[in-house]
Amino acid sequence: MASNSFSSPSSNYQIILPLLILFLSNPKASSDKTTQDLINYICYQMEEFGFCSKTFNENLPSPSTNIVGLTKITIDQALKNATNTYKFIENLLKNTTNPAVKNALIVCEKGYKIVKHSFQKASREFEGQDYENTEKSEQGTPRAQGSCETSFEIPPYPSNPLVERNRQTRILIAMALVTADLLEFNWNSYVCMSI
Repeated sequence: MASNSFSSPSSNYQIILPLLILFLSNPKASSDKTTQDLINYICYQMEEFGFCSKTFNENLPSPSTNIVGLTKITIDQALKNATNTYKFIENLLKNTTNPAVKNALIVCEKGYKIVKHSFQKASREFEGQDYENTEKSEQGTPRAQGSCETSFEIPPYPSNPLVERNRQTRILIAMALVTADLLEFNWNSYVCMSI
């Protein structure tokens, strides 16, 4: 009796469906090329591709990382950057005597405090898989960070000691917003498929 090497369509679905669910839920299921393609897709939307790509590639938990892992990287790096910049501003304020610089730094301190707290909240929500609120927590950060940049554009135009830190924070915030949006979209699609 010859065996049929072809299986029935229903048995194929019994194999494919669990693999599909595993792929969507497992952060290690992506290939290296898939991960890099996703990084490129995100980073081509940024003002500086190189900084974005380097940030991801230096912080990958594994060569195969999906959107969940990339979103975690952006939250962690934005929080780290905002916290370090906030401390840097506090130190500058202690040592600044120029009134124009001091006023600008006070605005920056308030702005970075908002960014720091927003990403702390986003991190907690992300860890709880509350991806919709993760994105909502991040949405006010561009304005808060931007207030620091504009505070140095008010006469008498003091020299801005935060130019590079502001640039990095601005890019990290944009990366976080893009990844959070992609994650929420993918998560909602996955939930709908599971129902």
